[in-house]
Amino acid sequence: MRRVQSILRQKASESATALWIPETTPLGAAYAAGLAIGFYDDLEKLQSNWLVDKTWHPEMDAETRARKYRYWQKAVKKSFNWVE
Repeated sequence: MRRVQSILRQKASESATALWIPETTPLGAAYAAGLAIGFYDDLEKLQSNWLVDKTWHPEMDAETRARKYRYWQKAVKKSFNWVE
């Protein structure tokens, strides 16, 4: 799980967007079963029950993000017409 958390923290910073995951691991099977037997009518009712388990907020400043994005674009351009 640490690797996933590290990736999500990085992606939140790169995208300047907060990322979150709902706490559905223990409830997911119960919700799926409830949907299957008709206990729940639709997903919208289930979504109102979701709780946020973890949220990652951007930690990278805009200047650093822009610089890293330029480097990424440069790397992508260099990979064009790459022949082995």
